[in-house]
Amino acid sequence: MTDATRDDGADDDATVVPDTGDHDQIVWPGDSAHESRDLHDADDALRYAIEQPDHRRLYTATSYRPRSVTKVKGGVTVYDFRDTGLCPANGGRIDPVLFVQHIPVVRNVPGIADFITLGNVLRAQGLAVQRATDAEGGVALYTRLRDLCYHARGSNSISVGCENMHWATTESWTEKQLRAVAWVLVQARREVGIPIRPAQLVAGNGLAGCARSGYTTHEKQSDAAGYHDRTDPGAGYRSGQVRELAAFFERHGRF
Repeated sequence: MTDATRDDGADDDATVVPDTGDHDQIVWPGDSAHESRDLHDADDALRYAIEQPDHRRLYTATSYRPRSVTKVKGGVTVYDFRDTGLCPANGGRIDPVLFVQHIPVVRNVPGIADFITLGNVLRAQGLAVQRATDAEGGVALYTRLRDLCYHARGSNSISVGCENMHWATTESWTEKQLRAVAWVLVQARREVGIPIRPAQLVAGNGLAGCARSGYTTHEKQSDAAGYHDRTDPGAGYRSGQVRELAAFFERHGRF
């Protein structure tokens, strides 16, 4: 992105509203059996895998390799791990209306080792996520966007998610990683129709519904579901800037 209008606000996030009965249509998650788990169930396993040398070798040494690698103009590289078995989906087909942004407790490292570690640990824990990004501008495609993944407790069956490599919510974000997130949002709009705009979430008891399709943070999604126990992706994530980057890419086909 060269000279596009920038909106660096970090507060361009979803809003949470009560279920007053005034909404035209609310999409609620379906089978509650799919709504009890999310990515942070793997936090302890991820920390152990990264901090303990024996486990670090175990989780980064793998035969999994991307099916293809695609370069996007502007510093984004897409690694397609779909159908490789690295991070398979947890269920069948969904019709997503929300896009949830996360961070794992995984440090950015050169190359695809961070993607491999995340995929290996999530698979071992019975979890999954559709997408991931890293500081180099990398994008991992783990599953298809209509595949059910356990990533956001209370909204799994109506949402897709992206893990954005960071060790902590206080870490800064690179321009390349924000571009990678923007590319992911553009692809989601094209493939499953999720608009690139803040969502409107509906507060539930253990579930978060959707009155307006769009993007959200895991923090807001957790608040809407009534858990109030997630803070990712953190204040350093710039939703407004990502939206502007996505708009620029849609106009120019590059960043």
